[in-house]
Amino acid sequence: RNNTTQVGLAPMLAQVPSFDGKGELIASWTAHRDGTRNRPTFVIVHGGHGLVPTNFANAMWLRDTFAANVLVLDSYWSRGHDENWATRTPFGANMRVLDLIAAGRWLRDVHGTDSTQTFVWGDSQGGWTVLRAFTDDPFIRTQMQSLYRGGIAAYPNCFSNGTMYEPTLSPYFAPVIVFTGGKDT
Repeated sequence: RNNTTQVGLAPMLAQVPSFDGKGELIASWTAHRDGTRNRPTFVIVHGGHGLVPTNFANAMWLRDTFAANVLVLDSYWSRGHDENWATRTPFGANMRVLDLIAAGRWLRDVHGTDSTQTFVWGDSQGGWTVLRAFTDDPFIRTQMQSLYRGGIAAYPNCFSNGTMYEPTLSPYFAPVIVFTGGKDT
């Protein structure tokens, strides 16, 4: 459990309509106190470990440093799972890209965020999700390009062999920044 309200973030609520419209994704949506317009928006996606305090700390840092709107998006609690350590399952990068599409539409259409200033930040499996979300695949490009400016992948845990659970990564259709360690493979 994360007490988001104690640190000035909105509570985690089922509120983002899923891609297929058959449910709602759990998320903490914290709009800037002066409104959503003319400011950056960051969508935080967790790793295979599920939501952890670092995800909320990143949201607070982005909110405070950039006067940004922040959405902490959950892909596992929303589906009755705590984590996905195996990563190469139906709950991997492809499913999570659909969550990003759903979140981007909701932010743009319901909250009036500026897609040219909306970014995705993910760590570990969330970083893999960022890389997949900006891969120049026809379906992904068509869906994502009008919703997000680019992404940040922190220490992405990636698998890519062109299959459903290890999907193709790159080339990218939008800017993607990758943070990784010098000895990471």
